[in-house]
Amino acid sequence: MIKGPQSCAQARLLFLVSPLSSCMHHMSQSSRAPIWWANASFFTLSHVGALYGVYLRPPTAVPRITLVMTFIIWQLGELGFVSTYYTTAFGFIVKNLSA
Repeated sequence: MIKGPQSCAQARLLFLVSPLSSCMHHMSQSSRAPIWWANASFFTLSHVGALYGVYLRPPTAVPRITLVMTFIIWQLGELGFVSTYYTTAFGFIVKNLSA
């Protein structure tokens, strides 16, 4: 027998409710996930570095094949992240619903 979601987190994982729904009303400030400042700093600095790179060498000054290869490699990298996320999330769903 398939059980329903036991918490708001499981309901969001199963896409039964929106992440912005009123399911968050019972959470206090202390129960929210902490900000990982090392990750936030890396994310910010890498984007600032990318903007500086575009400033130094605008896309109009770069050969067209470089832009095409950049786009292809970017999409392949995103595919790896997304497939890993969905593989992990699917395993969590199957493990918890089949119990």
